[in-house]
Amino acid sequence: MSSSRCREPRDLRLDGIRGIAVLLVLLYHTTTPNRILGTDYPLLPGGWVGVDVFFVLSGYLITRLLLVELQAEGRIDARAFFIRRVRRLMPALVVLLVVWLLVTQTGLLTVQQLGSTYTDRGLGLAFVPVVGAFTLLYNWLLAFELPTPMGMGHLWTLSVEEQFYLAWVTVFLVVAAKCARPRLVLWWLVVAGSVGSLVLTALEAGGSRDFAYFSSPTSGLGLLVGAAIALSPPLRGGNLCAVTGLSTIVLCALFVPDTAPDLLVLAVLATCVGTAMLICGGGWLDRVLTLSWLRYAGRRSYAMYLWSSPLAYATAVWGGRTWAMDVVLLGSTLILAELSWRLVERRFLAPRPLRHATPPPQPPIASEPILVQT
Repeated sequence: MSSSRCREPRDLRLDGIRGIAVLLVLLYHTTTPNRILGTDYPLLPGGWVGVDVFFVLSGYLITRLLLVELQAEGRIDARAFFIRRVRRLMPALVVLLVVWLLVTQTGLLTVQQLGSTYTDRGLGLAFVPVVGAFTLLYNWLLAFELPTPMGMGHLWTLSVEEQFYLAWVTVFLVVAAKCARPRLVLWWLVVAGSVGSLVLTALEAGGSRDFAYFSSPTSGLGLLVGAAIALSPPLRGGNLCAVTGLSTIVLCALFVPDTAPDLLVLAVLATCVGTAMLICGGGWLDRVLTLSWLRYAGRRSYAMYLWSSPLAYATAVWGGRTWAMDVVLLGSTLILAELSWRLVERRFLAPRPLRHATPPPQPPIASEPILVQT
């Protein structure tokens, strides 16, 4: 049996959770003329926690994929796994990077260094996202406060996820080959990794906030929490579990701006736990998570995430920080996300027909995670 047939039916609730995550990030990227809640200029000051929601989902879904394949096949086809990851992530990312280089190299958009007050730092800086994205090291540039352009810093999340894919598949292969009870061993590994990530984040948050937030060992907490859920026995809470999880995420998004490093560890941990509770929850909230508009946003969340940050920077440069430009930003993000989904992503997600057989229709892909996919 091919690995493409080792897929579970799509869980529509997870599309809804992904939709919530991308809406948090989109509102965070939308800056306003006046401070919101007296804290910061983003429309949703703590919307950055949406990235951690994405991480938990990705860790959960990737681990579920690997477990299903291991149980069905007795092995992991690493080559097929990475081909699927490339097909899912790279086409839309390449389009974004091409457009970015076109508008910067032609002078339509000035390149400003993140954290700098200078309006033009040279066109060479525009190539940093390209190099960082294709070497899978972009998050480390931010962790060590190396020059990166404004509007493209969000790509650090892709590097964290891709590093996780490489490491986690390798661990899966080794444990599956060497251990009689691979699932139990993997569970203890992710628990130990989660504790280590949390401790390292706490130690670094007081000194180097950027390292605490952007480095792979610290930012990987959500991925490990998601993996732990997938490796655990089936968990299914009720209304209270789901509502508590969602409420935790919303409270962090409303009241924890990225200018409060003393709250970083608590906010990340709370968001990861809240997302885990939302995934494991149930009851009437399931009907909310499966609303068509929320699932629509979830299916297009990768493109919305890719385009929201550079568009936020471009609209601020071209039109200033005004409510009118916020409307332009939100509208253009939704339009480009729809175009990306229809013209680029969906083409590469379409299953390839087998050469010598006509298999029965397969259910939609259950688990292709997107930040990040942040």
